[in-house]
Amino acid sequence: MRSMIGILKEELARLLDSEKSYKKAIKDLPKGSFHQKRINGHDYPYLFYRRGKKIVSKYLGNLSEADRKKLSDGIEQRKKYEGMLKEVRENLKQLRKMIRGKKRAV
Repeated sequence: MRSMIGILKEELARLLDSEKSYKKAIKDLPKGSFHQKRINGHDYPYLFYRRGKKIVSKYLGNLSEADRKKLSDGIEQRKKYEGMLKEVRENLKQLRKMIRGKKRAV
């Protein structure tokens, strides 16, 4: 039984490291969503994101196609990491219950 608890604690440490690295990666990536507004026949790039309960729209100025692609890829990567972070947190919750000895309802 001790070896099982040792394995669970190693898994806990691995998940905590994963959580930390995902949080750091998410922090460095752009948040929100990228949209083009058409005003008087011209397209203007905007980044929309939440600040508390308020939705903020930020004008991005003249962006090259490469910069737009980079921004879109960054937002997509952030969403991927957020999904992975959610999964890690769910695993942490289950693992902590297992270490404490709580039985899982089936």
